[in-house]
Amino acid sequence: MFNIFNLTLYSISKEIIFNYLILLTYGLFMLIVTLLIAAFATLIERKVMSSVQRRRGPNKIGLFGIFQPIADGVKLLLKEITIPSKSDVLIFIFTPIYSFLLSILMWLFIPFNMITQGLSSEFNLLYILSISNLSVFGIIFSGWSSNNKYSFLGSLRASSQMISYEIAFSVIWLIIILINGNLNILNMVYIQTEYIVFLIPLLPIYFIFFIIILAETNRAPFDLPEAESELVAGYNVEYSGMGFAFLFLAEYSNIASMSAIITVLFCSNNLIDNDYINFLYFGLKVTYHVILFIIIRATLPRFRYDMIMNIMWKKILLFLVIMFFFFFS
Repeated sequence: MFNIFNLTLYSISKEIIFNYLILLTYGLFMLIVTLLIAAFATLIERKVMSSVQRRRGPNKIGLFGIFQPIADGVKLLLKEITIPSKSDVLIFIFTPIYSFLLSILMWLFIPFNMITQGLSSEFNLLYILSISNLSVFGIIFSGWSSNNKYSFLGSLRASSQMISYEIAFSVIWLIIILINGNLNILNMVYIQTEYIVFLIPLLPIYFIFFIIILAETNRAPFDLPEAESELVAGYNVEYSGMGFAFLFLAEYSNIASMSAIITVLFCSNNLIDNDYINFLYFGLKVTYHVILFIIIRATLPRFRYDMIMNIMWKKILLFLVIMFFFFFS
């Protein structure tokens, strides 16, 4: 009897260890993929902005400057990490890692086509919303732990902006959940594939959602957290070396993940059964949204703080409430 009991425990522990190894392997894979996505998103941004502004972009390192992100990463890795003498050292060091880990976790439940998904769950819509809402703490902690008034003011402005726009983000998420009928994001792909006409009423929400994710990722014209002319680069002014690199990578990874989310929710009506072609289409759609982020940054000026709040509380939120009653009254 004891032998059977020990054998059962051994088989259960083997299965648990095997599952943890699979999870660890996938986590390392997502870490590498996130680093590559964030690194080459910076290259795309430099290339597109240089083209829009009629100037030369990176073109020295590698063919057409393709290895420029690697050179930048090596430079940041070799730079000295300076820690302010009166800062909260533990939080100051931990915050960039926290922000970067959240940006990796965002990718775990995003479906790349009908069947390809990192981790499957019936509640992945709720999971993505939770991870998105947690990202504001990285900005608050980085500004507060630096013990610098410019960093602190930048983090306060950033947190008030992000919390305001997270209300509209949550309302859109509620509309999507009610349309979807459950909390599984993969169901939105099936809905769009089967009911193409259903996408037409979602177009206004698509444009509003894109405006909101511009504000959520602190991109122009909503880049008050990094208003260089007002706050000397804002909440990350005291960071250097790999601390700055992690914050930088988290920002660009969030841009790519939000582009993937808006693609899944509104543009994933794949009509071809080939999963590889659907995966290619998905990548092209995500790249299109990333380039749209960059073009907006290259063309639009930064909004004032009062304009940003007026857009949110007096226009976007009112429009979303009207749309909510339009869909479900």
